[in-house]
Amino acid sequence: NCIIGDTTEAAVEEAKIYIPRFMKAQVDHYEADKDNWKNLQTYKAWSGIFAGMKDRCNPESIPPWCQWQLVGDPDTVAKKLQLFIDAGFDTFLIHTATPGVPKEPRRRWMRRFSEEVMPRFAGDLEVGIRLAS
Repeated sequence: NCIIGDTTEAAVEEAKIYIPRFMKAQVDHYEADKDNWKNLQTYKAWSGIFAGMKDRCNPESIPPWCQWQLVGDPDTVAKKLQLFIDAGFDTFLIHTATPGVPKEPRRRWMRRFSEEVMPRFAGDLEVGIRLAS
């Protein structure tokens, strides 16, 4: 997930508005409260995933989640991206489109990523970045 603001605090505030809507859509769609797969060994991990999604329906749960996402001002997002690259990741899907997010913020985040963050990595041919809005 990628949300870029003028400041990291502003980006987190936008995340607190939009990410709970996305998480709620996931919880509703997958019927997370029903735990339909609780008897299947191969789906045990989903109980934890759904619990995390339910928790992130609360805007106050979003700031800790943001530390592992590309959320912040352009410098912060570039630093986070570099940390993932340094850890060995070489392909990224930059996600700005979530249910309930109007076109304006999605386009603004993607434009800022492509204009203010991406050029810092343009010379690194080993890293693949796909933009998905």
